[in-house]
Amino acid sequence: FELAMDDNDEIFLSDSCDEFDDEILTTPSPSASGEGRGPSLTQYNRSPLQSFPDPPPRVLHNNNNVGPRLQKQFNVSPPNIEKSQTIQVNSKENVKSKKTKENQKPKKQAKAPKGGNIFSLLQGAEDSSGEADTEDDDSSRPMSADPQLSSSSQATTPQPPVQLTKKQKKKLEKEQKIEDMKIIVDNLRREGNRVFQEGNVNKAVDLYSKAIFKAGPNNPCYKLYNNRSAAFLKLKDYRNAHRDASKCLELNNDNIKALRRIVHCCIQLGQVVEGRERLKNLIAVDKDWKADNEDNPVTHEKKFKDIEHFNKEALRFFAKNSYEQAEDKVDKMLKIAGSCSLFYMMKATFAALLTRIEDARKILDKADSKDPTLKSCWYYFAQGLVYYHDNDLTRAISQFSQAMKEIKKAEVWHYQASQLHTNVHLSKKCVSEGQYEEALEIMEGSISLAKDNPKLRIAVFLERSNVYVKMKNYDRAHAEIKKAMQINSKLPKLHIENGKVFKAQKEYENACKEFTEAKNLEPDRAERKKIDALIEETKREKEKREREKKWEEDMKERRRKREEEDREKRRRQEEKREAVLKNSHYSVLGVSRTADQREIKQEFYKKAKMVHPDKHAAATPKEREKMEEKMKEITRAYNILSDRNKRDQYDRKLMALENEDSDDSDYDDDYWNEDDITVKLFFRFVAR
Repeated sequence: FELAMDDNDEIFLSDSCDEFDDEILTTPSPSASGEGRGPSLTQYNRSPLQSFPDPPPRVLHNNNNVGPRLQKQFNVSPPNIEKSQTIQVNSKENVKSKKTKENQKPKKQAKAPKGGNIFSLLQGAEDSSGEADTEDDDSSRPMSADPQLSSSSQATTPQPPVQLTKKQKKKLEKEQKIEDMKIIVDNLRREGNRVFQEGNVNKAVDLYSKAIFKAGPNNPCYKLYNNRSAAFLKLKDYRNAHRDASKCLELNNDNIKALRRIVHCCIQLGQVVEGRERLKNLIAVDKDWKADNEDNPVTHEKKFKDIEHFNKEALRFFAKNSYEQAEDKVDKMLKIAGSCSLFYMMKATFAALLTRIEDARKILDKADSKDPTLKSCWYYFAQGLVYYHDNDLTRAISQFSQAMKEIKKAEVWHYQASQLHTNVHLSKKCVSEGQYEEALEIMEGSISLAKDNPKLRIAVFLERSNVYVKMKNYDRAHAEIKKAMQINSKLPKLHIENGKVFKAQKEYENACKEFTEAKNLEPDRAERKKIDALIEETKREKEKREREKKWEEDMKERRRKREEEDREKRRRQEEKREAVLKNSHYSVLGVSRTADQREIKQEFYKKAKMVHPDKHAAATPKEREKMEEKMKEITRAYNILSDRNKRDQYDRKLMALENEDSDDSDYDDDYWNEDDITVKLFFRFVAR
């Protein structure tokens, strides 16, 4: 991680600024009176980064350092001054001599042009008398180093100032801005080197990045890219280090440090072809490369050979379905090229083929999505296997279709996933149409296809269980869930589905037990809350079912009592009907229902003579009462049957009783008052 520059190096931009020679970076010498002196960094506060340490103060050198290009362009020769005479900027003596000249020589002087004091050398020397214009601004007046130098300059005659055009002024202003930018970039570079040596590599990367941004795309500096590449290497960010080192080589083809860094990055990234090519270039450029340490051509070439050998062995074992041995070879490659995303994707693929889905998922999650070499065929194959075992067949088919372009084994997985996807849709369609038997047959085929996919088999068993629940075959539903539990008995979803089957059977106690078991197995807090909601809902349904059951029992008891009452009522009605039919008026008189009035009257006389109380005067009181009762019945029967209207109405009642269409009120006779029957009335009736 050796730096590309030292702190004392001067920074230069690319060839796009070659028109500005090195003399521009050196401030020209002033004249004897101080006119034409260039500005210093501390005098005009030219450094925009105040937090950085100021660079060493620049000293104004003699006229020999004035650039020949400026002399030729403006046809001006710089003023002569002895080498021993140098002026230190911002000295107190300059300020004092400046004030003295202002008071003594109020002569007018042309103002300095806009665009900075670096161009004051283009003006003529000051008058030997030392007179200055008091109306000029203080910043445009020259300063003398000491009184002796000011007195000695009186003997020389000042040169007239050079008038610059607008185009020249604009060009000089642009040069001044570029000079400012150079100072900013130089300060950023120095600060980055300092924090890098202190161990704060992240901050060094930020400072180098700021310096590159300030320089702009039109003025790149290969040293900044080389330094940032070293910082990325120390952070083990080999992809960015490779990018910056490659950029450095674009600007400087023979940079040895950049070549070394690229070779190191190629080893870590597993880029064998490019690494060997760069290694050849490095050997050709750096002939003094030491071979007594690990960083030598022999070691690098051996690493490239090992990577190639292990890669071939891994592919050979993969073709033989020896995934464990292939994974072992990939691990050996990763010990050499620890940042190669391709090798990590191969490892994830082999782990998924060995049904270690969680290990494959972790490798895929750690992969850098910004890596341009990530989306390889091995990445799509590993991602498809993970989706397949997660029962996400749609995404699995999409990933397998990408992987099968280079890996033939992906075609088998693509066909299997497509077949399972088709079976799932067909089974759902049959269930929605009520074709449960056909759906069960299709699901049976899916189970045979998914022998290497436990999650998919569990999902199919649960679907079969739901079909049996719709068919009201709860025993077969429990049997399908038990088959799924044989694959993974600690899966909370299986206990939840089993509890739902018990709930459909209205076996709420067993349902609550299954839900509680699922809650104990569930690690997720949100899912446990959902299971608690299921338990509460089951308890509410249980209470509701108990209330309904109690109500049904009450209603059943009421129905039983009502039925008993109805049977008793019908029995009484039947007995009364039989009694009424048996003791009808026709039976009392002993005539048929078709008898005429004459026959009824004759039978009445016969019955009346037989049961008349006077005929039984010597009988006991009970016998006499009995005879009186019979006499009343005979009289009542004759009274109704002798009247046509009453007889018709009585016949209708008898017919209704025979057809069971009348109630108990129809059996009562309201046509005759028993209290009205007396012996006197009887004999009066007989006398008729």
